[in-house]
Amino acid sequence: AVKKNISTEKINIYYSDPRIGAGHKSQADAVVKELRRRGVGSESINFEARFGDPADLENYVQKANIHLREETFSAWKDRVAAYNKLHFGKGFDGKRMLKELTDPNVLPAFSALHVGDLAQRFGVSRSVGIHTDPKPYGDPNWYGRRMGHVMPESAIAEFLEKNPRARKRTRSVSNLAVTLPNPNLALVDKTTGAKIKMDGKFNITVSGGALGIDTDRITEGLTRSALPKGTVIHVVTGGSIKDGKITANEMFAKVKKIKAPKGVEIRTYGWSPLREMMTKADVNAVVAEAAAGAM
Repeated sequence: AVKKNISTEKINIYYSDPRIGAGHKSQADAVVKELRRRGVGSESINFEARFGDPADLENYVQKANIHLREETFSAWKDRVAAYNKLHFGKGFDGKRMLKELTDPNVLPAFSALHVGDLAQRFGVSRSVGIHTDPKPYGDPNWYGRRMGHVMPESAIAEFLEKNPRARKRTRSVSNLAVTLPNPNLALVDKTTGAKIKMDGKFNITVSGGALGIDTDRITEGLTRSALPKGTVIHVVTGGSIKDGKITANEMFAKVKKIKAPKGVEIRTYGWSPLREMMTKADVNAVVAEAAAGAM
């Protein structure tokens, strides 16, 4: 919880580019809204767009999607290389980042832990990591430096088991600010424009964040289960938003190819109102380290 007498004038929350992790932006926006309600100045900021080279960012998003489609060692190597170029290459403005994130009147917070780790590597010693997922996110090496942490109660036991040195810097929050579902929102897939109907006798949502991580595997697993007739599996594969234009990612096409068993229907969506869909579903299958925006 943040009190009004906090010893800083402003808290800025940095998220990873939403084409890589849309849930981190959603969580950052929700926390910013709550901070402002409490009288604390706050902004949510795209870390890669702020400090990275635009061409390097586009290249990384492209390589991440190729890796998602091919799942080969070669594609993974290309993705890692693109990630490193974006965050450690000549185009990354480390001086600007360091100046901005060490302003004594502003506390930097990160809803994407890997960019918080990067900031620490550049010398940012005062910061807070906001864990948006129901389990600890990312590489434990990201946590063991100087960063403070807030996280859901569901994540804290596993986090402290892996990172006992971070105990004094860690707090669990039972009511971490979120954006509540809008019951009056029209359910439309923004990628295709199709209306979404949660009209199965039994509705299941499957989601894996902006990249649709593992939605193909989860869906294939569900097709091998003894699902009741009339079940509709609603698979939200995410996508990319740039300059107001929304495009499907590689996972959309992969899931479309999955055949449903008799009596079961699979409906595939791109960028969709997952939060509202989950409230109407009977069961929600979510990758624990993705889809944070719907939590």
